[in-house]
Amino acid sequence: MPSPAPLPRRALLRLAGRSAGVVVLASSAGALVSCTGRDSAPEPDRATEALAALWAGERALVARYRQTHARFPALRPVLGGVLADHVAHAAALRAALDRAPAASTASPAPGTSPSARPVPATAATALADLVRAETAAAAAASHACLLAGGDTAALLASVAACEASHLVVLR
Repeated sequence: MPSPAPLPRRALLRLAGRSAGVVVLASSAGALVSCTGRDSAPEPDRATEALAALWAGERALVARYRQTHARFPALRPVLGGVLADHVAHAAALRAALDRAPAASTASPAPGTSPSARPVPATAATALADLVRAETAAAAAASHACLLAGGDTAALLASVAACEASHLVVLR
């Protein structure tokens, strides 16, 4: 009987990333309950502000990943899927922000460039920089989840879990 063909590296990385997301999501079930199972009403102004900040943060992450992706071609197989996730997060957060009660006042300040910082000189330091950014993004989404209610809280919990799963892919 012939031995099965080995999985290509890209397929293995995608599988690892998805598996990590499931593990993170399962381990954060308590956080999801605390986001959606609260007795008190959401705080709309603070929730909308947090949503706007997350949207701006996702746009910054997209810019950061694109820069790193362009500078280090060897990292493209690892960064491609994570970049796609951040593009989807930014779109979903923008849509949620458009539905928010105070969306017109919650837009991020203009003139802040998401790509102001240079990409680190080596692939290893670039990955470490992305790990720090992902950690901060997951914490911000978790915090915003506690301020929101309903569908927005579920979206933010999903974004937080996905951000946390990116740490596994990047390490």
